[in-house]
Amino acid sequence: MKVCRRISGANIEVIGKYIATLNGAMENHIGYFGTDPSDIEDVLKEILEDEESLIFIATGSLDAIEVAEVVLEGADEGFDMRPLLGVLVLDVDSERKWVEVMGPFSESVSDVVFTRLWEEALNVIGEGYRYQLFFHEENVSLLRFAGRHGFSFKGNELIYEIRDYESKGHKLTLLADEDKEVFVALHNAVFPRTYYDGNEILERVDENQQLFVHYSEQGTLIGYVYIEADPLMQDGSVEFVGVHADYRKQGIGRELLGKALEWFFVERGFTGLVTLCVNEDLKGAQNLYEAVGFERKKMLLTYLREG
Repeated sequence: MKVCRRISGANIEVIGKYIATLNGAMENHIGYFGTDPSDIEDVLKEILEDEESLIFIATGSLDAIEVAEVVLEGADEGFDMRPLLGVLVLDVDSERKWVEVMGPFSESVSDVVFTRLWEEALNVIGEGYRYQLFFHEENVSLLRFAGRHGFSFKGNELIYEIRDYESKGHKLTLLADEDKEVFVALHNAVFPRTYYDGNEILERVDENQQLFVHYSEQGTLIGYVYIEADPLMQDGSVEFVGVHADYRKQGIGRELLGKALEWFFVERGFTGLVTLCVNEDLKGAQNLYEAVGFERKKMLLTYLREG
């Protein structure tokens, strides 16, 4: 297997600014990143600290591209990353055999740069993984890349945002321990083959990742909302809103979203954005989000390459 050069993680600030500049233009936009350099730098640091995940850069010229892996330790001495031609970030989960492909980015939007970065990633990660792309509808370079490297279209996702919320006094009801198996079954039925199954959500719950629920008058678990927060950036996301099929169109989804926003903006006093993502085909869900106060901001395309 070919081994690429290794460059120090001390260059993360430069790489973060490079991504931020490109991601601000919708023709380069990748859904996994925002546009604030410091936010992106924080994400890159988390990727670096994760032993599984990877960051690659391309340097040199289009006629003589050299690819390097960004590492915390063991960098090659005297390696110059200028000029920077491209970046590829991969959030790898080896247990689930799942990779979120955060890029490639290249100011030249060169297929050659994209391909060299991608080939190096496959060399390191190996076979048997599923890879997901998530990019703006105007990013034709990534659309071309997806077609050339075995990705298949999975759907259009709409991104919604809300910036503030007036308290409605929603009660923040937590999941009872005796209902954990019920929750897992409900989530896995509402969202089969999604990025977190029910057990994974339960494992993730902590002070910044919350699960609020809704019980029927008979005490049956019939709905839930799972949310994730970034206290440093004062923002967060609604990851899942699920209601049992027998109890839909009764205002429960709206109640659950209210619980989430109550926690973000009132309980925690966040001042940033809360976002959520919904498939373009789910018109009822879109109407619900807009009724609560979310605004549609952009459409992203999801492509998947099977292992």
